[in-house]
Amino acid sequence: FYIDNVFVPNINHFPQQGASGGNIGMLNMDFVENVEVFTGGFGAAYGNKLSSVFNIAYREGNRERVNGQLNLSAIGVGAQLEGPMPGKRGAWMFSGNRSYLDLIAKALDMDNPADFYDLQGKATYDLGAGDRLSLLAVGGSSRTDYDHGDRELFSYATAGLNWRHLWGDSGYSDTSVSWSFLDGTENEYWESEGGIHEQYDYSNKWLTFRNVNHLRLASGPQLEFGAEAQHVRFRNWDDFDDAVTRLSATSAGAFAACTVQPFPHFSLTAGARVDFEVVPHLVLG
Repeated sequence: FYIDNVFVPNINHFPQQGASGGNIGMLNMDFVENVEVFTGGFGAAYGNKLSSVFNIAYREGNRERVNGQLNLSAIGVGAQLEGPMPGKRGAWMFSGNRSYLDLIAKALDMDNPADFYDLQGKATYDLGAGDRLSLLAVGGSSRTDYDHGDRELFSYATAGLNWRHLWGDSGYSDTSVSWSFLDGTENEYWESEGGIHEQYDYSNKWLTFRNVNHLRLASGPQLEFGAEAQHVRFRNWDDFDDAVTRLSATSAGAFAACTVQPFPHFSLTAGARVDFEVVPHLVLG
């Protein structure tokens, strides 16, 4: 997942370790301006991916006045607020949501009560006629309580800064740096094994740099090129074996692609990408 050129490893509540899905989406749909979904055959700009890619663009906040709204749904309540930066040189927007699934479960005497909350926002500031900075922050937490005292608890967040530079009428560049984490604790009860409880405690962190340039040539072709680098750190603790596993790795890549449109509603793209990865460092303790 990418939001405004910022890598976001998780956009869902109730995630799973090693996966990108979840039961409930975390993003505020009122903030989304555009979504590109590549279910396969994605371009050279997206390397080291196993399946699909989501490229999401958030809109700007209101540059004219402060306004907001309250939201009430079947699963939660939320609010959002947006307005202009001083001198109207940018805009900001912020939202927060809190579920009341746990309150409903208790009122109906249901098993497995769960709850979640999330906070997210974007601030944009014009540095000049052709330069703009945007700060993105998305984060939240989710919890599920099961029978026998079992519990799943997750917390996750991404913060990223993106600089957009316009090349006149011929194109633009996006350069971002971001930091993300996903922490989780899972308790499991195995009745078939005589009531054994096992707890997993893990922490995942990503530090990402990404640069993408878009250029339209006078003759018609469109060029896309850039580079990215990412450092990842994973930690997992299993109390059943009382073992801690730590893994760190760094990867980098560069890419270029050219798109031509020989006639309307038909385009051809050719691209190339080279990736480099430091051998992961694994520590068991």
